[in-house]
Amino acid sequence: MEKLATLYRFKWPGLLGLILLCQFCRIEHSFAYTSPTDSLLALLNTLPENERRLEVLIELTDMLNWQDLEKAKQYGFEALRLGERLDDPIGMAYAMIEISHNYDSYMNKDSSMYYALEAIDLFKKENHPAGKAQGYLRLGYIAENEADFEAATQHLFKALSLFELAKDEAGTTKAFIGLGKLYFKMDKFEEGIDLVRKVDKAILADASGELSGYYHLVMGNNHKGAALYDQALYHYEKCAEIAQKNGLNIDLIYTNTFMADIFQEQGKYDLAREFYQKAIEYAKVYKDKNLETFPYIGSGRLYNKQGEYERALEQFWAAMERKFDRVHNYYFHEIYRELSVAHEGLGNHDIALQNMVKYSTLRDSFFTERADRLRSEMQAKYESEKKEQAIQQKQKELSFAIFIVILLAISAVTLWKGYLNKRKTNRILQSRNEEKEFLIKEIHHRVKNNLQILSSLLNLQADYMTDPAALNAVEEGRNRVQSMGLIHQKLYMGEDLASVKMEDYVRDLTSHLLTSYGMEKQIEIRTSIKIPPLDLDSAIPLGLIINELFTNSLKHAFPEGQNGVVIIKIWINRAEELCLLVSDNGVGPMEKPSKESSTSFGTDLVRILSKKLKGKIKVSLEDGYQTLLRFSRYRVSKETVG
Repeated sequence: MEKLATLYRFKWPGLLGLILLCQFCRIEHSFAYTSPTDSLLALLNTLPENERRLEVLIELTDMLNWQDLEKAKQYGFEALRLGERLDDPIGMAYAMIEISHNYDSYMNKDSSMYYALEAIDLFKKENHPAGKAQGYLRLGYIAENEADFEAATQHLFKALSLFELAKDEAGTTKAFIGLGKLYFKMDKFEEGIDLVRKVDKAILADASGELSGYYHLVMGNNHKGAALYDQALYHYEKCAEIAQKNGLNIDLIYTNTFMADIFQEQGKYDLAREFYQKAIEYAKVYKDKNLETFPYIGSGRLYNKQGEYERALEQFWAAMERKFDRVHNYYFHEIYRELSVAHEGLGNHDIALQNMVKYSTLRDSFFTERADRLRSEMQAKYESEKKEQAIQQKQKELSFAIFIVILLAISAVTLWKGYLNKRKTNRILQSRNEEKEFLIKEIHHRVKNNLQILSSLLNLQADYMTDPAALNAVEEGRNRVQSMGLIHQKLYMGEDLASVKMEDYVRDLTSHLLTSYGMEKQIEIRTSIKIPPLDLDSAIPLGLIINELFTNSLKHAFPEGQNGVVIIKIWINRAEELCLLVSDNGVGPMEKPSKESSTSFGTDLVRILSKKLKGKIKVSLEDGYQTLLRFSRYRVSKETVG
């Protein structure tokens, strides 16, 4: 499969050259233009099930990922199935890379990561470093879309090192551009420009239109962030030209939106409005309502600047209506700041404050000192490694005798400095570990405080409500927030910053809920928690499920002050499933049939959270009410496992 790997590095220039030659022939005879995508589709219909068909399917999927996501997914899975039938692991892995790209465009993180990791595993087995680099590049993009800048930094530098190891110049170019895009999102614009300038212009000229357009888009973004508007407009115009030529609709949406942003900053409001409208029209052609959110937000910001706050709100509401789950909050958090400006302009000071708090909270979660420090360390490490490689190359050019003399001198000095530096390094490492532990605790503390603020806001809102149903809903929401806040409190107050002891958590949660409902003397709680501490991603949904089931018993099982017992058990069965049992000896099934058929938010929440942990639910109505859940997806603390 070496042929496919070579073709993939340069986006199949030979294959595309053949396609373009066919296009020119058609133009000469019929004066009609055929897009590269249409040419690939026509070629595909002539090919049997062989390696060349697999190459065309992967290239077609790559093109369609920028044009039509649904069709891209269809051809991506067709390529994967063909690779399986041909027993071609390299071809399968490249198909998985494109499928991962497709799922990432839908912001389906779990599926995108699954296929990227599967591809990396296949490339490792086949000893294919360039392909493995493609996998880490994809992991970097996934983490970046989730605003996990720490993981994105590590994955992208890993990809860069692997591409350089494989001497894959096209891949190295893509990695530099990807890092430039990441630095833009981290507000490190000048550093982003410097990184992208490292790309080989000759490779860029020979690469696909997609890669060349990607280069200009990222350069435009960083110049725009650095307020170098003339240079930014130059790169955006080049990107738009390439996108128009190659049918890359998504780049046309971005470039028109970003150019409109610049015109807005320059006070060219009519021109900005025109380009925002162009971006909206391109998004409609792309059939992706999510991408319409960006020009709508920019248009609303423009109305804010002009003091037309009512019209600004209309634009923000239009953006809200088009926002789906796959638009991550990183791309969407700016709208809350602009909503605050609009409401402040209209005199809605309370609403303005609420939106500004939400904006600040989201931004704090994206930009952390730890992520910024890790970025600096990884870049310094990469630059250091490059310098070391250059020094080693020069040393090889020296004569063997001189090398031995220098080596002896360096060895003597190094041994002495090493002894001195080792103690200094140990002290520095200890200091850094203490600093990291403090920062992690501070993050959990801030999350807990923010959840406490939200709980207080809900409590304040309840003071203005008279509808019993609404009051009940607000109270349940407040309890859910308290349930999550309690987990973060356990983390920053405990010794282990990555795991939650469920026996302590259940004790505190049930005590809080009994006090909240005034049933401390009425209800007896019996618990049996026989599991190791859980990872945070498992503890939060499990805690919310316990909150819902225990609250349900308190509200429905013991009417008119009736005394009773609620039992909570958590254990791991022989099938390695995490089991949760919540039962009460309250009123029987004849008095409370609604519990089993409830369609309330709480019941739906339990079902949704159970699916997250791959749970199965079983309800029994004998001797009260009993709910048994068995989860197959959960994680205990890594320190516990070790």
